[in-house]
Amino acid sequence: MLPFAIIHFHEIHHRFGRIVLYRGDNLPLLYVHASGYIGPKMLQEVLQQACRFGQSQPQGWDYVVDTIELTIAHPLNPIWLHKIHQLPHLNRYIVIHPHTFPQRLLIPLIKGLIKPDLLLSSVDQLENFT
Repeated sequence: MLPFAIIHFHEIHHRFGRIVLYRGDNLPLLYVHASGYIGPKMLQEVLQQACRFGQSQPQGWDYVVDTIELTIAHPLNPIWLHKIHQLPHLNRYIVIHPHTFPQRLLIPLIKGLIKPDLLLSSVDQLENFT
């Protein structure tokens, strides 16, 4: 359960995966929920939608991505994920990634290549940062 209210913003479907974007109801944030397989074309569309959202948030906003239900990602995804930092008016890039084995083996990769501002292990931890 999220510690804030969200409103459906956009959905991207792939045969093996899905990305759902929500905007905060009373908070300037974009919450991105990824599940299944995520590939570069899906991320390109996410970045387009996030750019559109960011342009409407001149006071600044947070990009929060929940990867808890992510099962596999394309090896070229970090190239696209690195572009998140270039989104207009972005304050923080927050990644929710489980810290259980084997997922915790990816933490150095996430910190090194993707460079989020915050790396959380559960949705519950968002309450401290929103």
